[in-house]
Amino acid sequence: MSVLPPIINGTLREHYVLLFGAAGAFSFVVGSIGAWFGAQFGARRLMRDLRESQSLGAGENATHFRELKQSLEDVSLEVERLAEGQRFTARVLAERSAIAPPPSAVPAPRRAAEEVTPH
Repeated sequence: MSVLPPIINGTLREHYVLLFGAAGAFSFVVGSIGAWFGAQFGARRLMRDLRESQSLGAGENATHFRELKQSLEDVSLEVERLAEGQRFTARVLAERSAIAPPPSAVPAPRRAAEEVTPH
């Protein structure tokens, strides 16, 4: 009589089922424990960050908003300058094209048939 359970004495396929089942169960348990620890540490950090953000005074938040407003005004001023430069460039190009003839109006110089250009 054998001391081992009948599954141990089974076929190779049954051994693989047992092996992969045990490995899957082990990884599930370890993963669950790791996820629980990660959630605990994440929740603690979130609560700490919330307490720190609530400790900021209203004056400090107003300062941040004032700086943000000033930055936004600076950006809008620069965008307006860029738009004015683009309008100026378009106007100069339009005036220049009205004065100069288009390149297709000037005939291309012809070369003599006996001239051979080096390649």
